[in-house]
Amino acid sequence: MPHLWMEYSDNLESHVDIDALLDDIHREVAADGVFPLAGLRTRAVPVRRYRIADAHPDNVFVHLVLRTLPGRDPQVKKASTDRLFAAILARFKPLSDRLPIAISMHVEEASPDLGYRLSTYRQHMAARAAAGAAEARPA
Repeated sequence: MPHLWMEYSDNLESHVDIDALLDDIHREVAADGVFPLAGLRTRAVPVRRYRIADAHPDNVFVHLVLRTLPGRDPQVKKASTDRLFAAILARFKPLSDRLPIAISMHVEEASPDLGYRLSTYRQHMAARAAAGAAEARPA
């Protein structure tokens, strides 16, 4: 954990490079170290059928859900998610000046007793880092 879902109206794709946006948001979640990179899963989910406000075709929405496990200091988590949302708003500022857009984010805590998982990312990340370090050493 954390897992971040970015759900968006698919008309956003004509205005924003979604892959670049996803890269930016993924980096931003991990930037302050509160949420470990090895546990981070970030996905972008386009919504093809939607109605927004007056249903005008220019209306755009982006909704993010950040799901974490409990155990982090609430003030630290609040500061981190405040920083994350501010970065997201800044990223969308040029678009929000031109188009009607709604941007929202909701932070949820998953129940540790009702979550099931297996992850070997940490081991593979360490192996890739070790291999990269070995390749970088002069011969």
